[in-house]
Amino acid sequence: WLGDPHAARSLLANPPRGTTCFALAALAAAIGAEDACLDGLEGALNRGELSTAWMRSDTRFDRFRSSERFQLLLARLSPLQSS
Repeated sequence: WLGDPHAARSLLANPPRGTTCFALAALAAAIGAEDACLDGLEGALNRGELSTAWMRSDTRFDRFRSSERFQLLLARLSPLQSS
């Protein structure tokens, strides 16, 4: 995907089997697709994906941190993940 937004959008539209929601969120973040990113993070939280523990510190999501929806998703993380 290195530097190829078209390929990234194609993968978002038709993710390979077994792709995690968090991985799709990270890919969407890389191309600035806010809705797809936040949808992916919400899906990851709904599925209980362990990688959601990185939402608080993963710099790929920095551009979306100020959004109300991102903050609501962060609030859904369990208290154990905040330490």
